[in-house]
Amino acid sequence: MIDALVIVDDNSSPRGVAAALPYICSALVIPISAFSPELAQDARMLVFDLNLGVRDNVLFLRSVFSGLPDKPKIVFTSRSDRHEVVQACAVGGATILGRADSKNMLNLTVRQVFRNLGEDFTEGGSESTATAARQAANLYTDITQAVLNEEPLPRTAAANSAVSIVDAVRGDGIDSWLGLVQRHHSHTYCHSMMVSGYAAAFGDALDLDDETVRILTLGGLLHDIGKVRIPLAILDKPGKLDDAEMALIRKHPEHGLEILSAQKGIDARIIEITHNHHEMLDGSGYPRGLRDDEISPLVRMLTICDIFAALTEERPYKEHYSRRVAYSILLDMGGKLDKALLKLFRPVAFQSEFGELKRSNPRSRATSNAEQVARLISTS
Repeated sequence: MIDALVIVDDNSSPRGVAAALPYICSALVIPISAFSPELAQDARMLVFDLNLGVRDNVLFLRSVFSGLPDKPKIVFTSRSDRHEVVQACAVGGATILGRADSKNMLNLTVRQVFRNLGEDFTEGGSESTATAARQAANLYTDITQAVLNEEPLPRTAAANSAVSIVDAVRGDGIDSWLGLVQRHHSHTYCHSMMVSGYAAAFGDALDLDDETVRILTLGGLLHDIGKVRIPLAILDKPGKLDDAEMALIRKHPEHGLEILSAQKGIDARIIEITHNHHEMLDGSGYPRGLRDDEISPLVRMLTICDIFAALTEERPYKEHYSRRVAYSILLDMGGKLDKALLKLFRPVAFQSEFGELKRSNPRSRATSNAEQVARLISTS
């Protein structure tokens, strides 16, 4: 299910602040002629950016509102155009935003829609883990807003979130954390929260000091911050990415470097993690092709957590791998990853699977899905 179905005039695209919607939530933009009730049912909310000076568009709006009375709706207008505003108000049952409104207003409106839907992905979790998960999800929303508005990042909230994740993983275990955060509807949010949880558990498994564990965990939360500049429709795309989309995603480490370097007081280790988490020890990674000692131990650890999370996270329309299969894939990467660290990661990877019997051969399954595995590793 997508967050928003955005309906625009034929041969048009979202205007004004409406154009920022795909960066705030997963949004599918379609021309009015492509609208169908089936598409509408598969969206959490409907967004309309139409010329309401056209009578047929107003009739269309009334028809959709009548047929889907309970579906949340946002209608964009030009506030200076009295006719458009009157038409939008006359239809009723929608939140009306101006195309010249701020991105902050749009973000707050979208968040309120989801709150009104009563979607709480943390329901059923322990108090500490649920609180940490909500805190992390809210942080990522605030970070997105800050980046889009070119405002300072919420550094204190980020640091507090990392501490809460470490405490939750220590108190309730990594499985409790993973089970909760994988319910979040956004793959992007889910992935970063999974990586941060694995990072916290990995740091503790190596008996690192508290500050280093916190830095590694915060690095997990922020490592993909550069993806804020990439539309969620691409990040959460269920099908195969084309070459242009893949090239766009591969820019996220550089975007992350730009975003964090422009901030004051960001620990250099977090910037390094964000910029280098797709580098490989054999020089085959990106964006700079670093190798061996050019890649720090913390980056090497985060890279293992990142790839393992990408392989094991459960996503609609995409196959995920068991922990044993995922770990075998990491082993098969050979000199790309730090073998000593990978061995130390094993107890974290298999925390809930010791003694579990598998009938299938994990290596044969991993090999048969080589193309998908490569894509997951490259875009995680």
